[in-house]
Amino acid sequence: MKYRFSLYLKFLVGYLIFAGISIWFVNYYAAGLITDRLVAQKAAEMYKQAKTITSYYHNNSTGESQEENLEDILKMLRVYNAATNASLYLINARGDLVLSSAWTELPDPKSDEPLTHTDFDAARFDQGYYLRGDMLSDLTGEKDSITVYSSLTGSYHITGYIVMSMPMSVVLPESYYLQRIVYTTVAIVILLSLIILAVFTVVVFMPLKKITNAANEYADGNFSYRATVKSHDEMGYLAATLGYMAEEIEEAGEGQKQLVANISHDFRSPLTSIKGYLEALLDGTIPPEMSEKYIRIVLDEADRLHKLTQNLLLLNTSGSKGTYLSCTSFDINHLIRKIALSFEGVCVRRGIHFELVFTDRIMMVYADSEKINRVLYNLIDNAIKFSPDKGTITIETFEKNDKAFISVKDEGIGIEKDDLNKIWNRFYKTDTSRGKDKKGTGLGLAIAKDIIQSHNESIDVVSTPGVGTKFTFRLPLGNGKKKETV
Repeated sequence: MKYRFSLYLKFLVGYLIFAGISIWFVNYYAAGLITDRLVAQKAAEMYKQAKTITSYYHNNSTGESQEENLEDILKMLRVYNAATNASLYLINARGDLVLSSAWTELPDPKSDEPLTHTDFDAARFDQGYYLRGDMLSDLTGEKDSITVYSSLTGSYHITGYIVMSMPMSVVLPESYYLQRIVYTTVAIVILLSLIILAVFTVVVFMPLKKITNAANEYADGNFSYRATVKSHDEMGYLAATLGYMAEEIEEAGEGQKQLVANISHDFRSPLTSIKGYLEALLDGTIPPEMSEKYIRIVLDEADRLHKLTQNLLLLNTSGSKGTYLSCTSFDINHLIRKIALSFEGVCVRRGIHFELVFTDRIMMVYADSEKINRVLYNLIDNAIKFSPDKGTITIETFEKNDKAFISVKDEGIGIEKDDLNKIWNRFYKTDTSRGKDKKGTGLGLAIAKDIIQSHNESIDVVSTPGVGTKFTFRLPLGNGKKKETV
């Protein structure tokens, strides 16, 4: 299945969205926050200065002439104007301009010219002490400024106001400077976050892409492909696990091909013989007096096919998950004696001798007696096939660590070291076994191993070429006593 959007593209889009939101936040929120903070700070400073002038006015409003008092106030307005770049005004309760920091002297008191009325309205401050806007634009000519006022009182009522107005053009440069610092910081953070993108590309995306390519190759049947991920983390582990899985599938595929080839070979040989002899009997190639001999050969080949089919069915069920085992306690020594007696005919013809070595006359085990009978039969049958004439086959049982150990040892040709791990494979036959055993199916040991493993036990082999082979398996001990039967 092809994907429309790669993980890398999604991560890149997420990164761009993060960068865009960061820039938007700084531009539309942080910038306003910085400006508002500076305005509040400047307004607090101006209000403090206005209160100082108000206190001076109150302290000097008696004992001196009104004109002298106004001259002192004008001097203070001009001093604060020079120090703060703010315009200062004294406005009476009606909103008329009384003094301005822009004036160099007091107006002529004898003049009949009316006072200038201003746009100042204390009600617009809404219980605060400063306001940003164009309140005194008629006096300052500024459309955007910070205005601060402090009330003058007398006889328990407001007689006027000390008003300070600072244009925003004085505050904005400092705000822009702080904003540039924030912009620079955000830009550095965004650039540094590219390191995360680079790390993600190298550590996650590139290995993941290799693993994805490997999975696609495996889906197409190319199990020899390997994802070269050398990291010692989850990605490396995933690549190694995927490679191991591919090896197992490849081996399973080869094993399946070999299994089919072996089954085809082992079925084809007897079928070819059966067909050939039957055709010869029908067309008269074989004389009537010899027909019985060849009919027996056909029966032997048919029996071989039957045995092969039974072994395949048994191998398909034994040792698999959920296999039903009918386990009981029985005497393994008695079972060994009974199986040994069944091989008496072939042993007598070849002069082979059984040596039974039992530590106790009776040894009870807990297992499926029918399936263990199959294991012992296969092991003893193999021992007879590969033992020399007049040889000895030793069968031994003993107890160790609450387990029963059963071994079958022959004095045959032995197994080469390279073949030891292969003898458990289905249909596997060594070159020597093929020459020695023409009727074998190569399933006996595979069946034996699966049966023992289905009992959660193990079977081992020790062999020396030219000396012999010894198979040993173990079973759990059983309970109770059983009367010995010979």
